[in-house]
Amino acid sequence: MTVTAPFPDELHQLLLTDGFPRGDQRSAMPVAAYVRMPGGCVRLGALELSGGSYDVAALRVLTQRFALTTPLPVAVLDRIRSAVPSPPGPAAPDVRWLRLLPHDPVGALQEFVTSWYADVAPATGPRPEPAVPTPPPLTALHAAVAGRSQLLGGRDFLFEPHELRLGDDGRLLFGTENQGVFTMATEPGGDDPPVWFLRRGVGVERNPLSLSWFLLATALFEATVIGRYTMYGKNLAGGQGPVGGGAPAGAGAEP
Repeated sequence: MTVTAPFPDELHQLLLTDGFPRGDQRSAMPVAAYVRMPGGCVRLGALELSGGSYDVAALRVLTQRFALTTPLPVAVLDRIRSAVPSPPGPAAPDVRWLRLLPHDPVGALQEFVTSWYADVAPATGPRPEPAVPTPPPLTALHAAVAGRSQLLGGRDFLFEPHELRLGDDGRLLFGTENQGVFTMATEPGGDDPPVWFLRRGVGVERNPLSLSWFLLATALFEATVIGRYTMYGKNLAGGQGPVGGGAPAGAGAEP
């Protein structure tokens, strides 16, 4: 869960140590979460710090994320959900694109982008054409995006048509990792060419997915991690990752 400013002055002191976020997942005092219900407050459990955003210069916390230290019992979750009416919202997303898998990943990609982002208006005005040849899967993605650059990534980024370029080795560069750790590359020709990661200072690594599947997986991954509502859970290996959204293995930047 995420809590946003403004906060009492005391909270800034509890969450910041010498002007920097505490790095040990513990605040200076125990923190617990409660939900206000019609019959009183229901305790959810103890919390640990799980990151946030900070104005270090001003010694202020802007947002603070917390995670439950133990899983929430299903009975408690059901009790809370039953007392909260569902807010009005858009109709359920169209999932008919699934019928095109596994035989037509390019068609599935186009239908997913078109239906999932139906509320995002297409860009107006002229759209610059790519200056280099592009393989069919990439051409199809850009056609579905229809100039809406925000659809090309919020975590990692695919290039707009006019940003595509050929590398020194002749590979088509079509995207980048969010911190510039690697560039995504493919071949300018072929029906469904391979994908490589050009890792800075390391070398070339081939992705297990062909371009059509890589673009579909990346679109699903982006929709999962940059959505307005996201959840994170600890996996069996002890790490954390997004849950809810169903991006397949190989999604996004990392295979």
